[in-house]
Amino acid sequence: MASGPMALVDFLDKYVNMCEKKRVPVLSTVKKTLEQAIDSGELPDMLKLCGTIPELKFRRIDDDTLESIIQPMAGMSLVRQLDLSYNEIGNKGAHILAKILKDDQSIEVLILRSNSITADGAVAISKALTYNEHITYLDFSDNVIGDEGGMAIASMLQVNNNITHLSLSNCGLAATALIGFATVLQSNNSVLQLDISNNMLSTGNLSQTLVNDVMTHFARTMQLNYGIKDLNFSKLGITDWSMCDLLANALQTNKNIETLNLSRHVLAVRIVKCWLG
Repeated sequence: MASGPMALVDFLDKYVNMCEKKRVPVLSTVKKTLEQAIDSGELPDMLKLCGTIPELKFRRIDDDTLESIIQPMAGMSLVRQLDLSYNEIGNKGAHILAKILKDDQSIEVLILRSNSITADGAVAISKALTYNEHITYLDFSDNVIGDEGGMAIASMLQVNNNITHLSLSNCGLAATALIGFATVLQSNNSVLQLDISNNMLSTGNLSQTLVNDVMTHFARTMQLNYGIKDLNFSKLGITDWSMCDLLANALQTNKNIETLNLSRHVLAVRIVKCWLG
């Protein structure tokens, strides 16, 4: 896998040519980052292309723009962090990214927060990450991947023991996917930080039995898992008093969780009181 200043020169040339071929504008952020790295002789640590930067504020990265950036990376080892948050990347872009991730040996942090990726794109990236041994931080939050996408990520965690930070807030996960994560995390102890907040928002459409089933599985996970230190459980719709007691008892046996977010739960105070005894 190519790396070093010459690889940066090669990547810059391929990037500019790809933009011309696809008739998309050359992003000055990408060009400037690469030129500065070439001048310094050091690989850039981060390629920050989140849609909130001034250049992208009114023209977010879509699938074609992403392809012009990502495809030239094939066979190269360049950046450690790739931030593509708050853009307009869809499933086509997710598939393009997946092809690179399968063999990439440099990216450790991948931020895809708030794009337009659904289940199909999540499945593609999850399959790629079953082969990837370098990514440790994955942020999929605010992409409506649903149960199908969530189950794909959960299945990936059965074989991937490198991811330590996983954020899946507001991903449209329901009971099936959340139970899937709870089950996998009973044996996967690599994940240190887990954010599954703001899911199951339509709990009114779920039976109390299903909601309790999710909580029962996570209570069991808390008893068996010794890896998670930071758990974000906010806005999950815990309303059953018996589930509060169950979670609190599980937390009492867990000596590893350092930070627990239970905000936006009407029964959060009860859980904490029972937890602390």
